[in-house]
Amino acid sequence: MSNRINLKQIQPKAYKAFTGLHTYIQQTAMHPVQKVLIGLRVSQINECSLCFELHVKQAKEFGLTDLQIYAVSAWRQGDVFTETEKSILALAEEMTYIYNGVNEDTYARAAALLGEVGLAEVMVTIVTINSWNRLAISTKQLPILN
Repeated sequence: MSNRINLKQIQPKAYKAFTGLHTYIQQTAMHPVQKVLIGLRVSQINECSLCFELHVKQAKEFGLTDLQIYAVSAWRQGDVFTETEKSILALAEEMTYIYNGVNEDTYARAAALLGEVGLAEVMVTIVTINSWNRLAISTKQLPILN
């Protein structure tokens, strides 16, 4: 296997821009569980094992049960997640599988449950996790966010 670039070393300004999004997300009003659910589901869809493992550790730190972590891929079934969490997971899936677009019902439900500011925060988080997944998969490196 060839050595992969380290974006932080090769393009520090670009890396700083990515970490700026991370900083923004940390300062939002989103509950940490909502953030980690997005990280788990998006990383599952993108098959980013590096990021998925990181998000599993975070999930445990934030008090998610093993059942909740296991159920992220089957969130529609059962009553493991709240309506707001289900709405966030639906939006995360549709924004990650973007070629199908975001369904009007999914969008309207998320907007009703989260409000405009909450919806914007969730959407930026989904886009950011997708970006980190693509970088991690391409470079085979986890982001260093400190």
